[in-house]
Amino acid sequence: AWLYEALRSFVIDEWRRSTRAKRDHRVLAPLDALEVADMTVPIDLLELHYAQATVQRTFEALYARWAPKFANRGADIDQPTLIAWLIDRDYPTMAARLGIRQDHARQTVKRMSDQLWQLLEADIAITVSDAQSVSSELDDICRILGLQRPQVGAT
Repeated sequence: AWLYEALRSFVIDEWRRSTRAKRDHRVLAPLDALEVADMTVPIDLLELHYAQATVQRTFEALYARWAPKFANRGADIDQPTLIAWLIDRDYPTMAARLGIRQDHARQTVKRMSDQLWQLLEADIAITVSDAQSVSSELDDICRILGLQRPQVGAT
């Protein structure tokens, strides 16, 4: 009985091996002859998330630099207020909150803005290889977010 079962299992296994479809994992066509399928992936949303995340990291780094300076002046400034100052450029309100003159508030905003663009360029430079790529990536982020990039030397 044992010999009969062993022979029967062997015959069944051999029959399965001989009738099974063979899997050939070799590439039959050279890679140059292959065509890439058109992938219509909505990258606009991906680009938007990337740009927003990059700018958010930059604002957080800028806030980390400037919050202690404002705290030394006795002003507890949160990140949304700092961003509003950069965008709205409300110098009288900023001057009153920090206890400085309006022209000093204007200079402070100018320095923060310059540092913001420098930090943004430094963040981008981590992921690209050369200065031209940094500039191109920065242009793309500005285009995606609808920002106007300051002119070289004007920052």
